[in-house]
Amino acid sequence: MLPFVGVALLHWSWSPPAFAGDYAQYLSHARAIVEGRAYTDIGYIYHPEAWTIGPPAYPPGLPLTLAPLVAVGGVDSALIRLFTPFALGLFAWFAWRRLSRDIAPHQAAIGAGLAALSIELQLGTLAPMSDLPFAALLWGLILLADHNQPWSWRRVAGVTALGFMLFSYRVAGVAIIPALGLYGLMRWRRDRGRTLAPVLAWITAGMVAMALGMVRNPYADGVSAVRLSLDTQLRIIKGNYRLMLMEAELYPFGIDRWDDVYHVVASIIVVVGALVLAWRLRRSLLLLLIIAYGAMLALAPVADLRYAWPLFPLVGASLVLGLETILARVTRSEHSVRTVAVALSAAIALGAIRHSLSEPRPYSIVDTRDADAVYAWLDAQRRSEPMRLMFTNPRVVTLETRVPAMGIPPRTTPGLLVAIDERRITHLLTQPDRVSECLQRLANRLPREFPERFEPVYTNSTFGIYRVVPTHVPFNGTYKRLRWGQQQRCDVS
Repeated sequence: MLPFVGVALLHWSWSPPAFAGDYAQYLSHARAIVEGRAYTDIGYIYHPEAWTIGPPAYPPGLPLTLAPLVAVGGVDSALIRLFTPFALGLFAWFAWRRLSRDIAPHQAAIGAGLAALSIELQLGTLAPMSDLPFAALLWGLILLADHNQPWSWRRVAGVTALGFMLFSYRVAGVAIIPALGLYGLMRWRRDRGRTLAPVLAWITAGMVAMALGMVRNPYADGVSAVRLSLDTQLRIIKGNYRLMLMEAELYPFGIDRWDDVYHVVASIIVVVGALVLAWRLRRSLLLLLIIAYGAMLALAPVADLRYAWPLFPLVGASLVLGLETILARVTRSEHSVRTVAVALSAAIALGAIRHSLSEPRPYSIVDTRDADAVYAWLDAQRRSEPMRLMFTNPRVVTLETRVPAMGIPPRTTPGLLVAIDERRITHLLTQPDRVSECLQRLANRLPREFPERFEPVYTNSTFGIYRVVPTHVPFNGTYKRLRWGQQQRCDVS
C-alpha cells in the first residue's frame, strides 16, 4: 500500500476535476440531513433529458455516512477529504484478506496494492464518492460470507446487515443476490438453508419497499430514454470498459508505444493468471459474484470505468499469479520465482508513479480564484433576488452557493432557450469554449444567438453570468435533441 499512500499524499491539495459532480450531490444530501430539510431539497433542478448528470436523489448510504462529518466541519471539512482514501484502504485490506485464502498472501497483497495505486492515479480519492465505500462493503461481505465453515446464525445476521448497507450505497449491490442465491443452493445440505436467509430477507424487504413506493430506480428516466440495441450496448461497453485492463495494469513507461507493448504482454499474463485463479475459486461465492457483477455491468444502460473498480484487485492478483505460473516453468526455485515477481510488480508501480509525476493538476471549478469569486457573487446575489441557474455542472454550483441549478439538456442551442423558459431559469453561467464540453459550448452560444434575451451581469477570466431577460411569450423555436454519439462529437448538424 505504500505506493498508494505516497501518491495520495501528493494529491492531497488537488481539487476534484471540473467534470466531477456526483460528490457535490452526495454532500448536498448530507447537508440537507444535517439541516433537517427534505432529503431531495438540495437545489439540484433535475431535467429528464439531462438524466446522465445525475438522478433527483442518490441512495442514502453515503449521505448518511457523511452527515456526521458535515455536522462537525461543514461540507469543506478535512475529515471528508480523509474519508475516501480511508475507504480505499479498507477496500484493499478486505480484498487482500479474501484473496489470501486461495492464493499466496504476497500475490493477494500485490493485487490489492496495484488496485489501490491505479484508482489513486485515476484521481479516485479527490472527492467523496460512493464507489470506494461500496467496494469496501462488497469485499467485506465476501470476506464474511465466502467461507468453508458452516454458517452460524451470527454470520447470517452479519451478511444480511452488510447487504442492506451495500444496497444503500449503490443499486449495483443487487448483483450479490443471484450470486449468494446460487451459492446457497450449492451449500444447501451443509448449511441447512441458512445461506439463503439473507437473500430471502433482501428480496422480501425490496418487494415491500417497492409496494409502498419507497424505492425507485434512480435511473428510470435513462432506462426509458435509451432504446438499447445490441449495437448500442456494445458501444457503451467499449466506450467505458475497454481501458479497464490497461488501467488496472498501470502505465509504467509513460510512452505510448512502450506501454502498448507492455499491455499486450501483461494482458496475456493476466489471462493465464485469471484461468488459474478461476480454477481455485471454482466453488466460491467470489467467482459467482464476479460473473453476476460483470453481467450487470455489461447489461446496464449506464456505465463508467469506476464501476469496474471492485474488480481491479483480481486483475493485479491475476498478473502476479500468471507471472509466477509462467516463471515456475522456467525454474524450480520458488524463492527465485517470488523474488522476480515481486521485483517486477514493484518496478511497474514505481514506473507508473514516475509517469504520474509529470501529469498536471486537472482543470477544476472549485478552489480557484475565479471560482471563489463567481461563487461569492452568486451567494450574495441570491440573498437579494430569486435565482435559478443553468450550467454544465449544476450540482457543484448549488453546493457552493445554494443557488438552485439545472444541467444542460442535450439539445441544439434553440432548444436550450426552450428549456430555460420551461424551467424558469433566471441566469446562465458560461465558461470559455476551450475548457467546456459540448453542451456547455452550445449554451455559450445563447447570448450571441439571442442577444435580446441575455444581459451580462458578471464576468471574470473563467466565468461569465448572464441574466435571462423575462418574456411574456416563452420561446417556442425548433430544435434537435442530440443523441449520445452526437454529444461526444458535438455534431449538431
